[in-house]
Amino acid sequence: MSSINRRAEARLDVRMPIRFRPITTPPSAEQSAQSVNISQHGLCFSTVCPLRVGDEVEIHLRMPRELSQNVVKVRWNARVMHVEPNGPGGHTGVGVRVERLSPIAERENWVS
Repeated sequence: MSSINRRAEARLDVRMPIRFRPITTPPSAEQSAQSVNISQHGLCFSTVCPLRVGDEVEIHLRMPRELSQNVVKVRWNARVMHVEPNGPGGHTGVGVRVERLSPIAERENWVS
């Protein structure tokens, strides 16, 4: 990630699996990734999926207790704000800003 701090809110260094898909027509396939850090309104994650600044993505994750009083699964519609290519293992660091959040029922599967 860049050494320039573009964040206005505190982030937690939390490594957890996430699922995401770029919002495209036709729908893109679901991807797996690893979070690097998270806040109430943003997330940085590591992926091999090529993304560009401005892309929209749908992200499924479980909010950590430090950010949510209840551990809850959420769906974020987010926009890619920065991309840092050429990370370890060929991964790209991607920072997104949440544009819309909705809780996911425990029994709900991925919705395309």
